[in-house]
Amino acid sequence: MWRYAIDPDWIEDMFYSTPYQGVSAGMGFAYKLARPQSIEWNQAVWECKGPRINADKLRSAWMNTIQHHANFRSGMAYTARFRGV
Repeated sequence: MWRYAIDPDWIEDMFYSTPYQGVSAGMGFAYKLARPQSIEWNQAVWECKGPRINADKLRSAWMNTIQHHANFRSGMAYTARFRGV
């Protein structure tokens, strides 16, 4: 989120995804804009060096993120996706 200068308090919801190539992971999130009725979707991407994602390291980074920001309500939905990593 620091890359996009998004305040964690603005976060409305989030999701996890992996691109087709499987060498990076995306964290999508909806955040509130200055106007209360406006919500915009954006995505942060972790680039992982190597032929495949290291699931343990990625899971650790992901859990650290969602544990510190309780308003990431859908963050736990990612778990099933790691089975294919």
